[in-house]
Amino acid sequence: MSGPKISVYSLTGRARKIVMEQMRCEQQALVCAGQIKAMLSEMCGAEQRMEKSLDMLTSLQKRNGGREKIIEEIRSLRDRIDVEIKEIENDFKKNIPAASARYRITDEALARKQRELEQIKTVRDRLRKLHDEASRAENAGSEAVKSERGKAQQTIADYLSGGQNSSPADTQEEDPKKRKSDIADAVSGIMFFEPDGSLAGDTDFDIRKNALQQKLSELLKQEPPRELAGEINAALARLDRIDGRAYLDTFESLTVRKIIGNMEAYHKERKEEEAESEELTARYRTLCLMADREADKDRRFAAREELEAAVNELEMLLVKRQEQSYIADCVDEIMTDMGYDLIGRRNMKKRSGKQFRNELYRFGEGTAVNVTYSPDGRISMEVGGIAREDRIPDDAEISALTGEMEAFCGEFAEFERRMREKGILTDRRVALMPPAPEYASIINISDYETEKGRQISEFRASSGKGKRKETVKQTLRREE
Repeated sequence: MSGPKISVYSLTGRARKIVMEQMRCEQQALVCAGQIKAMLSEMCGAEQRMEKSLDMLTSLQKRNGGREKIIEEIRSLRDRIDVEIKEIENDFKKNIPAASARYRITDEALARKQRELEQIKTVRDRLRKLHDEASRAENAGSEAVKSERGKAQQTIADYLSGGQNSSPADTQEEDPKKRKSDIADAVSGIMFFEPDGSLAGDTDFDIRKNALQQKLSELLKQEPPRELAGEINAALARLDRIDGRAYLDTFESLTVRKIIGNMEAYHKERKEEEAESEELTARYRTLCLMADREADKDRRFAAREELEAAVNELEMLLVKRQEQSYIADCVDEIMTDMGYDLIGRRNMKKRSGKQFRNELYRFGEGTAVNVTYSPDGRISMEVGGIAREDRIPDDAEISALTGEMEAFCGEFAEFERRMREKGILTDRRVALMPPAPEYASIINISDYETEKGRQISEFRASSGKGKRKETVKQTLRREE
């Protein structure tokens, strides 16, 4: 049974799991690196934006007092943000991940990938915390202005309603001069916060009704789902028919608040979906780079399901590549350990466009084992005589080569035993032909890349059977 041997090998379940986990660790690490770069870019100019926020807050403090705590927190963040960013950038440089051409399939290799992932996640999480702090600080001024504007509008509304929104006790005890002062301050505040200083409506009822109409209209502009958009349109129609304060109060407390709550829940859900989609897209683009498919990384997908399918496809492609790369390395290592030097290699493209790789290992004096790797994962091994021309063996050579095939029979069994020790199993046996004269062939070494100056014996019938040269050191290693 030592004619051509064609087999498809695969990893054991444990070995394949190690490959998959390493690939996913590497993929997540590269995604983290992309997130870090994006956040660092977003934080450019954060100090200036915080300074603007501080200007708003200090202006409000001068008018109304308070806000000491938030102002101090923002100043503290502004003063330390530059140092923290530099520290994070230095940590990032030390832990920048890179795609591996090959994985070592060991528990130690997987543990190292997991540590690398945790290190880059730590950098990302620290930056994310700082990024969120900076965002809150940058928005604190505008949020405070918005709050003050609302208070000012309410003060005016209370005045215009004749104190109907105040408790009786407040109305009785209130100093008219103080009330006038409050109204003046409120109007001044509105003009301070609104560039044109304009006021809407003539009464508290009109102000509130217009404000609710504006709020509902703004919600419509946010492209809510169809059902919620229908609720908002119905609410606007109802609001237009309301002409009494009591009905307006009920409408605001029940209908408007419910719509706002539903809209907030919708935005939260959308935000979570967008974050997941961004994460999935980042994974896809990272996988494209890892799989040398950079041209596909900007591909658009009509649905999330398509994107998920593309991610799964690329993951399986990368796992298969790593698996075949590991198997090829093990073939190389085992053949060397068994005493067969790597003496030549070549890449061959057939008319179909398929790429094949051949590697020659010295078997005996003037003979070699030709190992062929096909793109579908098949590995074929067969013994042939070495020559420097294309020719057919003569009868004496056929007889000698048949003997060499018989000698390789036991060697092949030992080869597969050692493959199993490395976690590689025979997934499918395509051919396991016996030694026979019809399989005798001559290999033209001139078609192969060989080490310059290396002496390679040609096959002669007298130098064939029983004269295999034993060697324990490989002289031409596979390119790293």
